[in-house]
Amino acid sequence: MIKNAITKRYPLSNEKKLHVFKSDAEGFYACENTVVAEFVTGFRNTPFKGYYEGSGCVQGKCVNIAAGKLRSVRRDYETPLDLSGYSCLTVASDVTRFAPGDQYWLDVRLISDKGVFEGEAPILAECWNTTAFTIGGFDGADCIRSIEIGVRNEGDEDWEGLYQIGSVAVGEICDLGFEVPGAWRSFSCERGKTCFDGGLKYEFENGGSITSPYFPDAHNTKYNAPLDLRNTLFFVLKNDSDCARVRLWFVTDRDGEYTPDKSKEFEIEPHSGFKAYFFNLSDLPTAKDRLAGFRLELLSGSGSITVWRVTPEEEDPIYDYAGKIISCISDGKNVAAKMDLNRAGKLRVYETFMYNVFDDVKGLTCLYEGDAEAGVNTAVFPFMRGTLTRLTSQFIATLDSGDGEIRVAPRFYIENYGDFASNPYKFDLPDYTVSVVDFGAKADAFTDDTDAIQAAIDDVYAHGGGRVVIPAYNTGRYIITHLLMKSFVDLHIDEGAMLWQSQTDSDYKYEVFYGHDVPMRDINWTHALHVATYPLIFARCVRNIKLTGRGKIRSMDTGSEERRIGWYPNNCQDGIHCISVGFIACENYEVSDIEIVRANN
Repeated sequence: MIKNAITKRYPLSNEKKLHVFKSDAEGFYACENTVVAEFVTGFRNTPFKGYYEGSGCVQGKCVNIAAGKLRSVRRDYETPLDLSGYSCLTVASDVTRFAPGDQYWLDVRLISDKGVFEGEAPILAECWNTTAFTIGGFDGADCIRSIEIGVRNEGDEDWEGLYQIGSVAVGEICDLGFEVPGAWRSFSCERGKTCFDGGLKYEFENGGSITSPYFPDAHNTKYNAPLDLRNTLFFVLKNDSDCARVRLWFVTDRDGEYTPDKSKEFEIEPHSGFKAYFFNLSDLPTAKDRLAGFRLELLSGSGSITVWRVTPEEEDPIYDYAGKIISCISDGKNVAAKMDLNRAGKLRVYETFMYNVFDDVKGLTCLYEGDAEAGVNTAVFPFMRGTLTRLTSQFIATLDSGDGEIRVAPRFYIENYGDFASNPYKFDLPDYTVSVVDFGAKADAFTDDTDAIQAAIDDVYAHGGGRVVIPAYNTGRYIITHLLMKSFVDLHIDEGAMLWQSQTDSDYKYEVFYGHDVPMRDINWTHALHVATYPLIFARCVRNIKLTGRGKIRSMDTGSEERRIGWYPNNCQDGIHCISVGFIACENYEVSDIEIVRANN
């Protein structure tokens, strides 16, 4: 069996739907070890049914035989299909859990007059999988007589099973990480030429542009992100030209025409190596609906650029704040929030909480209201909320200068929380301090810095303990996969610095598992982050360790469309779920001030 499947949620360009199952089984019938193949509109994985976009599917009921035996459905074509113009075949599938073995497989066979194409791919149970098979090299693609699609498990014991087959389509894979061979060819260009050189390389004279393919509207792919949430296109590109400005154009699922109101100019560095660029579109009123394509226009110059990666990301929205927070301190009776305002108006402070992810102050409790002048002002409000303190509260300050309330600054909270609790476990560490930059960490937002940071941790441990500093250097973003803490080490993330879970599979030095749940025999609730993947920061059987600083830890979250804290698994079939901080059987540890954002667990 050829393992030629791409299990990432890539959209197809030049897509042709072969089967969509809107009203019937479209000629599919029960084949190997399948008793009944029937059209259904009820999806058995109810919590996740939104991941499959069709109105129906073909459901196969199986014979109770060894799990490793294929269960399949088949469709024969009176007029052979000509798929020779397409490089990929995609199949949507779902399968029940609790098979004897831990691994499930989707098998596809294309039978033609010139031979048989066979492909297999690992899939997740209880979750719709969109799997792409590379069929471009199949000689018989121009005369497909039959297609057979089935599932199996790696176990040998009997398993009745139940599976569903959804949309079947062909097209060209649109991989904006350019890891899929030939994916760069889906881009078009103006006034220049493209090739592959570690990414999409575009050679141009006197400006020009490259345009992505149009992504079909599909909410379970990596790139069809809602732009009001995934508000930034993250580019990693090399600029071997004297071009200093680009214009980024975009289209959406509701408006597929490139127009000036859906574009924005950005600066890039001429004659530079690979750099990270966060092209934030949040200040454009047209940046809404789902991303369906983009164009990068070089506004001047000659030479070449090479695009290594593009992903939609959720970044802080661009906002014209009315000032900044200087401090927020409590004396045990009141809270004093000192802020520097850039204009006068009516100042208000509202109370909110971490689980409320929206900054709309409507309906929130107003703790303070008063007239304020431009410059330094202090808002004072009670420390207690009934019998509880406000140590767990977050605060939003607004200023109304006559044209509505605008926020003064991002959310803030009481800084001196440590004054209100004793710490009998407090311990000190040696004053030996190192910076991870001195060990080779690049903080460029795309190079894996795991080994450099681990080397710094190991060095401090070898010197008897101390502090490892993650400074706000370069972009401030350090890519990591898995850090192992050692005794007597303080891993200190400075304000403005971030440890960011890698989105590049090859960075991981262990076999990763994808999705929310991992199939494990006779065990329920086997979340991948608990049993299959290592924590980003891990400590086991060590003592006197600290994780400190006002920096951030951020998970891989590409594809996520969920703001709510309580429901993180949305669109996670191909995500690597990690616990952000995992300490096991440790003696004496401190975790203080760090912020965990975009967690995938």
